[in-house]
Amino acid sequence: MSLGPTPLSGANQVVANLAPILPVAGTCWVMNNWDAEGGLDVVERLGATILAADPAVLAAALRQARARPGGLPASLRAVLCGDGPVPPETRQAWHDELGIPLAEVPPPETTDRPPAAR
Repeated sequence: MSLGPTPLSGANQVVANLAPILPVAGTCWVMNNWDAEGGLDVVERLGATILAADPAVLAAALRQARARPGGLPASLRAVLCGDGPVPPETRQAWHDELGIPLAEVPPPETTDRPPAAR
């Protein structure tokens, strides 16, 4: 089960939240905004195993996990970022402090050809 805390209209949602989970008939949850105080509570309530977010949300979730009693929800197994590079210190903290792998999903391929020519 994947949770993407950014608007569905963003490319990050398609690349990091929808594309990886739909081929395996998984469940995707979309929330419009990450709540820095309660975002991980949503992960826990839904039982999400993947958090697909941009670098700013991943940094906020890291801060919340450090301050939250019990740290991360037990269900969370991986985080995906599809919207820009993750700072090395954030990536390292997810791995070393929280024991969660963080993968960066490359953006969709772009082309200079018009849509009708693709």
